[in-house]
Amino acid sequence: MPEILSTRLYALVSASVSALDGIAHKTQGGQTSSFLGTFAEMMLKLNNRILTASTTLISGGSAGAIAIGTSGAGGASGVSGIMGMINGWPFFLNGEPRSAQPTSLISTASTTIRKVLVGLTFSAFPIASSFDMAQSGVAFVYGSAFTTSAGAVTSGGQSAYFNSVPLPKWSAGFVPVGWLNVPNSFAVSANISTHMMITEYRETQGFAFSLFMTAIEQP
Repeated sequence: MPEILSTRLYALVSASVSALDGIAHKTQGGQTSSFLGTFAEMMLKLNNRILTASTTLISGGSAGAIAIGTSGAGGASGVSGIMGMINGWPFFLNGEPRSAQPTSLISTASTTIRKVLVGLTFSAFPIASSFDMAQSGVAFVYGSAFTTSAGAVTSGGQSAYFNSVPLPKWSAGFVPVGWLNVPNSFAVSANISTHMMITEYRETQGFAFSLFMTAIEQP
């Protein structure tokens, strides 16, 4: 019997050759997909998500701060609101962007880098007659430090180094929006640059279906 918290989802390795024309079919995937995660993680992604595509990480307005708002015409703003789902319940946030500053757990040494997940948490679920959840805040999930050569990663943009660092695991009640790529020798008092802010919903809310939905057999 599969265990929802530990059994990993994977694509079955399958290959067949047609007896009529010799064309291979049923080649859905070639290996176990670590990107799919567990069944519990899949349920978490499906039921805790942002539904406004313009929601993104933006500057928090002060050194070391990060905010979550909506980008659109005229720049980044939270006025237009953020819609989503929290544990399967729909919510709507209005007002200005929510912001917060990470703790010292974001810091790295001259030989380490890390990823820090950024998302929304809520102090209460919406009541049955309203979708509005005004009581929300920005929260952080700090990933483990990964070793690099000294001073090898000086900026937080996408790179081969950060591509090898997995996203931190989040729990129920947390709606991920993006993450920070934290380079070598970063202190909590330092300014969080735009290059460090990554908003990629294919990673935080999607699944790597392209890994196994190839060469689909036609009826």
